[in-house]
Amino acid sequence: VLLEPQGHSRRLLQLAGGKHVSYSKLSYETTQLNILDVVYENPTDQYDHVITLLGLLLDPLGNNPRRFNNAEVAAIRRALQLTYARYDWDGELLVDHRLTPTLEILCHKLVLVAEQAAPALILTVGETQLPVTGRQMASVAAGLAEEIESLYVHGDYAGTFNAPTNLDLSLKVRIVLFDFSRVPERRRPLFYYATLAGINHQVRRQPRQRAIIVDEVHYMSQEASLMTFLANMVKTVRTFGAAVVMIDQDLEAFIGVEGAQAESMAAGLNVTAGQFILNNASWLVAFGMKRDAAYRLASHFKDEVLPSHAEFLARMGSDDRHGKGMAVVRAGGKADMVYWQLRPSEAEHLFGS
Repeated sequence: VLLEPQGHSRRLLQLAGGKHVSYSKLSYETTQLNILDVVYENPTDQYDHVITLLGLLLDPLGNNPRRFNNAEVAAIRRALQLTYARYDWDGELLVDHRLTPTLEILCHKLVLVAEQAAPALILTVGETQLPVTGRQMASVAAGLAEEIESLYVHGDYAGTFNAPTNLDLSLKVRIVLFDFSRVPERRRPLFYYATLAGINHQVRRQPRQRAIIVDEVHYMSQEASLMTFLANMVKTVRTFGAAVVMIDQDLEAFIGVEGAQAESMAAGLNVTAGQFILNNASWLVAFGMKRDAAYRLASHFKDEVLPSHAEFLARMGSDDRHGKGMAVVRAGGKADMVYWQLRPSEAEHLFGS
């Protein structure tokens, strides 16, 4: 299973000759993505998941995911309860995503939440009864309904987000490819996360040996909650026979900028989750790197990645002629310098994509 943003997966599609392969080229024109698809057995986890996706969705420019206040979170969770209420969670929602309610239904339920929250409530504190109005929840629920509806139910995004998901997430064939090259870069965290959540769901429901390859991890590391999801996925899917392979050209995608971890976290990077992923990886393969990154890797894995390894990576990273294929592999508590080389047939089929 491969997720990549450059279109290189077409080479694998051609190499497979169209047999035992699923290829999804995601784009606004061809992809339908329903963020309400149920991918968790526990409703509470599902509500958290949808709120994360809504935060990404309500950031059309991709500058800063939406941060919901308490009243908004309460309104969304209540609306989700109403949205899913008429369905069999285990027998329908978890099994067939064609049955999943759409954003239009969620908007109707948000309006209903606003109507139900408007009457005054009485809160008893000790022996004192205090009047509490639901005006705040009513206001935010109505506002969210209007915002989501205007953008994603009646707006030009509706064809993509107000329809049943049409991605093949069944993982039934031997090779499953997701090409994100036509997805605007600012939207890739949303599409990456939704796709991986669907994959994670299927891995748990239908265990078998699988390799899940995520190219350009920095699309996930741009938002802390997405990196937390990825860390949890890495930790748990091995129980179901799956391995996760994560690729990025920058060490900072995992552990932030040196000397500025606080700033990295403030910008959205979950440094703790990234470090967890590195520390729990069975294998780590590092090709040529900038000198500061190479020595930072050595300091992260003291007594395993040695200064000599860091110097090797730094020199190979600055040598375009001789550095290709040179790497340091960390596995089993130690590191080794290695040279990787493609077979002629591999180079013929995989280069030039």
